[in-house]
Amino acid sequence: MHATEMQSRTDGQLLQLFRTADSQEAVAELMRRHGRLLFHTAHSVLEDATAAQDIAQAALLILLRKGAKLENDVSVAAWLHQVVLCLARDER
Repeated sequence: MHATEMQSRTDGQLLQLFRTADSQEAVAELMRRHGRLLFHTAHSVLEDATAAQDIAQAALLILLRKGAKLENDVSVAAWLHQVVLCLARDER
């Protein structure tokens, strides 16, 4: 799939594509969309760039594992933000 095709999909569609076709392009698009928010949120708690990057990646992995259980109307960005906050607070 082309990058523009991924960009036009919703977060929910990207998660579905990852689950059904193991699409690494879908994962890359989710990280492109939400990676900065995840990093900056973790960094604001931890004040450590390396740890913040690790937390951001961990949150994305949790999303990929548990994303199927999310309700259809849940904002992926908001859900990820909460996951990052919990992970970063646990890391402190």
